[in-house]
Amino acid sequence: MSIHDLCEDQEQWAMQTLMGSGVLARCRIHNDVILDSGNDASSAYKLGTYLYQKDNSCNLFNTLTEARDAIKDAYESYCGIDDCPQCSKYIDD
Repeated sequence: MSIHDLCEDQEQWAMQTLMGSGVLARCRIHNDVILDSGNDASSAYKLGTYLYQKDNSCNLFNTLTEARDAIKDAYESYCGIDDCPQCSKYIDD
């Protein structure tokens, strides 16, 4: 696995953790748009910790800190996006 593939897999894991914990959600209309659901990010860290300790057989992370950092980086990319930009175009018109 290349370093690029590893980084993509880590980001995907973090996004699944954020969405699985309800911190991030998809727009109900535009499934490709990810929004901040307004829930506290601590639930994503708790879920990530559980998943890492339960089964880190995929070997995406060397330490729990790396897994938490991946969650933090992914969250910071989407936090504060409360409204779907595609839906907002039609609401504003």
